[in-house]
Amino acid sequence: MAFDPYRHIDDYCERVDAAFWGEPLNALTNAAFLIASWVCWRAARRAGGPDWASGLLIGLMATIGVGSFLFHTLANGWSLWADVIPIQLAIVSYFYIIGVRFYGLPRWGAGALTAGALAAIFALGTALTAALGPMNGSSGYLAVALVILALAAGLALRGHPAGGAIAAGMGIFAVSLTLRTMDMAWCEALPIGTHFMWHVLNGVTLGWLTLAVIRHGGGARRAAEAGR
Repeated sequence: MAFDPYRHIDDYCERVDAAFWGEPLNALTNAAFLIASWVCWRAARRAGGPDWASGLLIGLMATIGVGSFLFHTLANGWSLWADVIPIQLAIVSYFYIIGVRFYGLPRWGAGALTAGALAAIFALGTALTAALGPMNGSSGYLAVALVILALAAGLALRGHPAGGAIAAGMGIFAVSLTLRTMDMAWCEALPIGTHFMWHVLNGVTLGWLTLAVIRHGGGARRAAEAGR
């Protein structure tokens, strides 16, 4: 089917018509991403100012909030891409940052780690969809979380403090992902749905993961990057 930028999309329990405010909770809770980006920006300033890694993640958080707001108000083909693209960029960026900041890899090594992580996500997502079904579109996100957890475990085995911080972030994400998955299934019992909590908890998750970069990915690692 050809891409239609103005095709109406109704994928969430809260939406009952095509009105701009057809998903008020899903739309307004995107403020969580803006709040998280502001909190992280303040933390980065206290740590000496945002650098490329924290600045990139902070900017992407804010962009995710704006893109998701557009999708949950306009609910059409082009706003779906405004929602999806920043999320995918944030995922790719975080894998690269894990490589250079936490594993101390050179740029080419971090790029290879990122490519390997994306390949693992594709394979794992395909397997999870075959085994569990599409999970209301959540199987790919589950694959992302499992790959991040594997990298966090590697950091923990090295005694790196970011390992525990990232794992804790994935614990928050597990609750968020469960609520996203159950949104349509619980429509009859909960007409407002649960997707709005996906936004709130994902704002917390992304903020937490960015704070891990600010707190545990600076100092000597920045100096090492500069020398590469």
